[in-house]
Amino acid sequence: MDPENIFPSFDIDVEGIITAIAENGYRKVLLQGPEGLKRGLPLLAEIIEKGTGARVLIDAEPCFGACDHAGERALAAGADALIHLGHSDIPSMDRNMPVPVHFFHAEMKVKWDMLHAGLKKIVETVSSKRIALFTTVQHISLLDQAKRFLEDHSATVLIGEPGGREAFPGQVLGCSFSAAEGLELENASLLFMGTGRFHPMGLSTSTGKEVHTLDPVTGAVGKITTMERERFLRKRFGSIQKARDLLDGGCMTGILIGSKPGQRRVELASDMADLLDVKGYDYRMIVMDSVAPMKLFTLGLDLVINTACPRIALDDSVSYVRQGIVMITPVELRMALDELPWSEYRFDEEW
Repeated sequence: MDPENIFPSFDIDVEGIITAIAENGYRKVLLQGPEGLKRGLPLLAEIIEKGTGARVLIDAEPCFGACDHAGERALAAGADALIHLGHSDIPSMDRNMPVPVHFFHAEMKVKWDMLHAGLKKIVETVSSKRIALFTTVQHISLLDQAKRFLEDHSATVLIGEPGGREAFPGQVLGCSFSAAEGLELENASLLFMGTGRFHPMGLSTSTGKEVHTLDPVTGAVGKITTMERERFLRKRFGSIQKARDLLDGGCMTGILIGSKPGQRRVELASDMADLLDVKGYDYRMIVMDSVAPMKLFTLGLDLVINTACPRIALDDSVSYVRQGIVMITPVELRMALDELPWSEYRFDEEW
């Protein structure tokens, strides 16, 4: 079986996986991937077994990122190592892993003519030819290609250095936009290459600037405008005001601690508890692996301060509102308690 046929939309370093297993002498490994790659895992396991002689187990649990690696399940299954597909390593993540974890990210295949057509539209529409480039790991190799194209069209390109949670320059995560820090963006246009609105909205909120968007697969271009960012902020300010009212009304409050390997912000949760203690509010500390509205509803919670994955509160808030739960971030709790002015709103990036 040709690996190209297993994941037709992605490039994955299958030879690198085989080499890592062979060089380390692993006899049993656990293979993990996100939902978009799961259908191909049985065939990939077959290729790996034939190439290494090692037994390959497949992890069937949902996977939401590198922060959600299955190292502990690998240990429980008697595996020598975990092979994690689809995401890049998080350098600042706890290195005290139960078994070695090898990360192999997956890059989406693109048609260069689509990408170039989209970049041409961007060059023609941006207000400044100083362009700061950002993307997710699924498109990370496109940054150099895009940089050359833009420079050939008289643009000056800025690519920021990674922070503690990113593996590559120019990379952004839903929980970290460090690549924008350290760049002089006052007279620059921002361009995010990728899919969805969450990452460019995070960039816009972090920088206070509009963000141009380019889908590298379709070539479609768009923009996170100031108006769209303000609509998002109004919704979050509404949640903050509801949280303030709930606290003053003596609601059942929970501080959520995520137990996934890269989401364990225990110290931050303790800081949130200290804030509530000082203000005289009651609360309970909640530990959870996969966070879901019904789990929190079952506990009778009205308000949840989320210290697990930031996207839970920001990108999936409607699911919790439907269960009568207001979920906010640590930044938003500080605002609800008047510890932080509303003008300093930002995405949750406290790690």
